[in-house]
Order: sequence, then structure tokens, then C-alpha cells
Amino acid sequence: MAALEEGRAADVLEELSPEDQVDVLEDLPPEKAADILEEMGPDEAADLIADLPEERQTELLSLLEPEEAEDVRELLSYGEE
Repeated sequence: MAALEEGRAADVLEELSPEDQVDVLEDLPPEKAADILEEMGPDEAADLIADLPEERQTELLSLLEPEEAEDVRELLSYGEE
């Protein structure tokens, strides 16, 4: 997955089961994982980030472009209500 272009990697990741998506994102370097998340729609990225451990969530959110991170954080907040 690390060798794939980010857009293609995002497409492949979206086809995996949620458990496999989490495994892949946890195994990737943080910068690569954030680049892939940025290629996904905010809804999909938020769903995936929500399944990660809190420390990894924070790390990846800090690496996203500010606008992307804001959209994802807003969507994540809906799950907390």
C-alpha cells in the first residue's frame, strides 16, 4: 500500500473491511496514512479515523491539511453525541 499513489491507495483502502483498513493505516508511516486519508471523502476518512486508537487519531489529524482536519473533526464530533 505504501508504494501506491495516494489516490489509488485510498480507493483500495475503501474496498477493505473496516478491520483491515485499521490494520493498514496503523502499519503505514503517519505522513503516508494522512496523505491517503486526504484523498478520501471526509465521511469515509472520519469513519476510518474513528476506528483507530486515540493516539493515532490525534497524530493523523495533526498531519491533515487544516481544512480537511476541520471537516473530519466535525464529523467525528457527531459520533460523540
